[in-house]
Amino acid sequence: VAEDRAAMRSQLARVGAALAEYCAAAGRYPESLDELRPDYLPKIPEDLYAGAPLQYRRVGDGFVVYATGPNGKDDGGK
Repeated sequence: VAEDRAAMRSQLARVGAALAEYCAAAGRYPESLDELRPDYLPKIPEDLYAGAPLQYRRVGDGFVVYATGPNGKDDGGK
């Protein structure tokens, strides 16, 4: 559903902004999204498709944060 995709994009953008703020302050990205609470996010947004926390991992000097998508399959954020 288009509304779900728009909501997930908004949530992912919010998490991305929080990650950028965290990195600016700490000089690195966090090991987990839990490190963003409560200073950068009051709670970690949920993956609307999976009913679970968003997926996150550090990759080199950056990160990948994603939801599973409407098919419910974890494709690693591709």
